[in-house]
Order: sequence, then structure tokens, then C-alpha cells
Amino acid sequence: YVLHAGISSLFGRRHDLNVFLTQPPFFYALAPVLKFLRGQPYACVVMDLFPQELVSMGVLREGGLLTRILYAISARVLRGAESVIVIGRCMADEVAKMGASRDRIHFIPNWIDETQVTPIDNDDNPLRKEMGWDDRFVVLYGGNLGNAQYFDDFLAAARQVPTEHDNATRKPLYVIIGEGSRAGYIRAHAESIENLVVLPFLHEKYS
Repeated sequence: YVLHAGISSLFGRRHDLNVFLTQPPFFYALAPVLKFLRGQPYACVVMDLFPQELVSMGVLREGGLLTRILYAISARVLRGAESVIVIGRCMADEVAKMGASRDRIHFIPNWIDETQVTPIDNDDNPLRKEMGWDDRFVVLYGGNLGNAQYFDDFLAAARQVPTEHDNATRKPLYVIIGEGSRAGYIRAHAESIENLVVLPFLHEKYS
């Protein structure tokens, strides 16, 4: 489908605007080509930062030749975009560092409606009540459990919580909610960490 879309934009009728995602990686490199050859403007929806993500995963070497080339491609794409949509406020700063114009960067939260998903008091939290965490100090990670996420520090902190604690209700409880390619790895660690709870996504139950 992605290849078909690219060929259609290159040889089909001219489009008013092409919209490129950052997945699959570097497919958006076609965007400036279409703009140059056919005068088609484009927008980018940045859901992942490349090549930074590949560097953090150890796939590419920081400062390596290929890394510098891929960084230059990404920067070129972002500089030429009519609009750059980011899914996080910190990400807006990162794409600005790569050359995207600040007045063309737009933050749109991904997967949630910020007018609906807002902080609530602990006493009103249905998950706390159901799990019996009413008085617990909870350290929570919720989201994708993929190769790009780093959990070693989280697991190490959970492992360091003493079995005996001066105040049982304030004893830190580490909770991970999500699914992904590293879910099995994390659940295996959870078996040996008393203060670590791993749960699947709960959006259907609490939406």
C-alpha cells in the first residue's frame, strides 16, 4: 500500500497536499522529491524520530557516516514541510532543532483527547480502587513495551524497594501497563520483583 501510494503520487494526478508519516522509516524522503518534480507540497506526521531512535536502540552508531546521512535526510524533509505534526511537546523541540520552522510545528496528542483524559484525585481513580492501591505510592509506566523503550532503570528501581518498609501503605509500587515485543521480557522480571505489577492495556475497560 505504501509503495502504491508513493507511485501514485509520483505518476498519478497532482495532489494538493501529500501527508507523510515517519513509518515506515525514511519513506518520507520521497516528500521533497515529489515537491521538486511535481510541485506538490507536503506535511509530516512525526510519530518517531529517526535516526535518533535507531541510535538509542544501538542499531546505528552516534556520529557514524550513515547516521549523519540519515540525519541530514530527516532534517531536509522537516525543513521543507508545510506543516509538521508532532505527538509530544518535547518532540516539538527536537524537530525544531532539526530545522523545522517553529510556526509550522503543531502539537496534536496521539490516541487521547486532552479534554477528556485529565488528572483525577486518587480517591476517584477506579483502577486504584479495583486493584487495592488506594493508599499506595504508585510509580506507573503506561504505553508501548517495544524495543525502543528502555526499562532497565525502572526494573532496577522496583528491585531495590526493601521487602520490609516503615510504612506499608507508602511502600512504592511499580506498575507497567501495556503490550509489545518486550512484554515477555518484562513479565519474566516481574516474577522475581515483589513490588512490580505488569498489566495489559486497559483502555477498553476504563474508557
